[in-house]
Amino acid sequence: MEGLEQDGKLHPLQEGFMAEHGLQCGYCTPGMLMTSVAFLKKNPSRPRTTSAGPSPATSAAAPATVNIVKSIQARGGQAPRSA
Repeated sequence: MEGLEQDGKLHPLQEGFMAEHGLQCGYCTPGMLMTSVAFLKKNPSRPRTTSAGPSPATSAAAPATVNIVKSIQARGGQAPRSA
């Protein structure tokens, strides 16, 4: 997920996924991260009350779904850092 980092620093959602144990396999995690970034760009005021949540196109059956939602809620309202 190198495309989300800026100046060598992780995107807040990447940090959230690590901190809240929302990481999944190499297929699920990128899909969840990119879906979440797109969702939050369109809905910037909603990360604390809702989240992009699991998408049927990614991994709705993944065992860490609760942690994925926590990851998005925890860091979703934070803008990417700039230098």
